[in-house]
Amino acid sequence: MKLSTVRICLDCEEIFEPRNLMCPACGSRYWFFLSTWLNEKKPTLKDRSRSSLANIDLPNTTYGWTNFISEHPEAITLFEEWKTEQEKNR
Repeated sequence: MKLSTVRICLDCEEIFEPRNLMCPACGSRYWFFLSTWLNEKKPTLKDRSRSSLANIDLPNTTYGWTNFISEHPEAITLFEEWKTEQEKNR
């Protein structure tokens, strides 16, 4: 398994090889390359006011986050915090 091609599902956090475009565990099409996830400096919501994301409206859906992270890889931790909040509110 090569780190440069392995993906992480944004819905269930399953790590999988790119045999297809869907997560084998949950069937989600929302994933991100694990190498990008691991190599980025991860800001927290506390750091947000000092980051380049300070004046950007954050997404409110998993699909929105997928597109947002594609454009702003540094937002991975913000997504993790958002997802945790969503799970608490269920």
